[in-house]
Amino acid sequence: GCQTEGLRELAESGDAEAESALRAHLDFFLDDERGAVFNDPLSNLCENGKFHSEEDFLPFVAITSLYPEHKAVQMFLKWAAPRMKKNANTPANRRFLSTEGCYTYAYPLMKIAISRGDPKLAQFALDEILARIGRLVEPDGGICQRAPANQNPGLKNWGRGAAWHMLGLAQTLRALGRSPLKNAGLQGAEKIKKAFAGGAEYLARFQNPDGSWHCFVDDPATLPESSGTAGIAAAFALGAEAGLLDKSYMPRAEKALEWFMSPQNIEPDGFSKNVTQSNRIGDAFQRSGYRVIMPISSGLAAHIIAVKTRGDGKRRPA
Repeated sequence: GCQTEGLRELAESGDAEAESALRAHLDFFLDDERGAVFNDPLSNLCENGKFHSEEDFLPFVAITSLYPEHKAVQMFLKWAAPRMKKNANTPANRRFLSTEGCYTYAYPLMKIAISRGDPKLAQFALDEILARIGRLVEPDGGICQRAPANQNPGLKNWGRGAAWHMLGLAQTLRALGRSPLKNAGLQGAEKIKKAFAGGAEYLARFQNPDGSWHCFVDDPATLPESSGTAGIAAAFALGAEAGLLDKSYMPRAEKALEWFMSPQNIEPDGFSKNVTQSNRIGDAFQRSGYRVIMPISSGLAAHIIAVKTRGDGKRRPA
């Protein structure tokens, strides 16, 4: 999903090679009859409308942009329908909520809502973000990555978790702001804008002079980490471009990109590294300094490059 979003942003900045790569990537996973065909994190085959979790759907932003009538989109909505009904009647503190849901679930649903002119679906997308703001953003501004049902939130200020939060808010607001649905009387957008600006102000306090953020942004002992850095910086760039943040956030994003584009973060073959592993075993492992090669960082960094390209007026010919 991070790669499809990075390629989509580059393609929409006029990069024909990025668009070609995006179409080739999506075509590998899309089938006219079986919908989206892929392996979930447990290596189980997902097809024919079977999905693993709310974290599966970020590629549907690009799918909706390029193939809005593809069968996979309707399969996503069919999967989501009973969950939307249940969530509408379940208090936020009785649900498992994570910041990923802002980016991988609410944002794609907003894009589909806009594509179909569906204000009810758009309101649900906003409500999913509002539920997460209420549960996961602490009074001091800190951002928790997850909150299990009936338990206190955890993984506070984990950089990648903060990135999912900020990107979900930024991209959902940007999509809505460019859509006729912005005039549909939807509730909550202003609260989300305020939360996004507050999150940016909070996270900016912890950016290092070289442009990076630590794995846990407020804990230098956890060392700089590339995915959280690229993701937070991408949200800064997108927010500044859309007028959701002050323009002073763009130099912060550019400084982070400069840090990212260094040998400590990119392998000679182009794969991004210095990335924390999956968060399945909690805080201690994330704080340990263990790092892996994982290309999500490059997809996130591509957002900053796309914004710079648009701002510089250097759109590549289609």
